[in-house]
Amino acid sequence: MTNTKKTICFLSILALFIGGAYGCIKFKEHIHKRETGVYFLERSKKLEEYGNRAAKLTELQQEIDELQAVIHDPASSESDVREAKSRIEEIVEILNDEYDAGIDIETIDLW
Repeated sequence: MTNTKKTICFLSILALFIGGAYGCIKFKEHIHKRETGVYFLERSKKLEEYGNRAAKLTELQQEIDELQAVIHDPASSESDVREAKSRIEEIVEILNDEYDAGIDIETIDLW
């Protein structure tokens, strides 16, 4: 085999090796990007879930404030006060069930 043929053979093998190595590197980068994308997608969904839960808590707190205003308003009828207290008890149940708040309606002053 002449030097030229040896050089061509060597360069061909080297090109195959470099091409294979480059392919492996690109494949690993692709896998890493995909895994990173999945990770961030999962985190994004969790953050959205936490945001929704926080928004619901804010709504419930505002509703409790409004209900307590009805309870403390001397112009409120007995029926309105009963309904407000009943709704507050429902909200406490929601907080205990969905948020594991551990609120004991008997030991705290909601009215």
